[in-house]
Amino acid sequence: MSQAARVASEGEALPLSPLATWVKVIHLVMAVVGAVIALRFLMKLLAVDPHAGLARLVYGVTEPIVSPFTGLLGNPVGTGSQIEVPSLVAMVAYGLIGALLAREVLLMAGGRMAPWRR
Repeated sequence: MSQAARVASEGEALPLSPLATWVKVIHLVMAVVGAVIALRFLMKLLAVDPHAGLARLVYGVTEPIVSPFTGLLGNPVGTGSQIEVPSLVAMVAYGLIGALLAREVLLMAGGRMAPWRR
């Protein structure tokens, strides 16, 4: 029995290939970006004071990420709250970019690895 088979049969985790690690890093970065943009969307929807510390931090960090999508569609504004459509578009766009990057890394490996099954 090979060492890899023995290690796998004993229930220990096999080491990930470097490309599988890159795929996991891409997914992690895209998840963090999506979560911060979702927080921005929620704060705008709830009409959080933009001068509050956390709001300034979130808006400051996400402004360069969301700004390429500003002006594509209008923002419906209610009584103080707004549905920030560019944030929604940015979440979808960055999610697709992350999926494409991860797929490209998988293709570089010859399509032989499936890190989500490990």
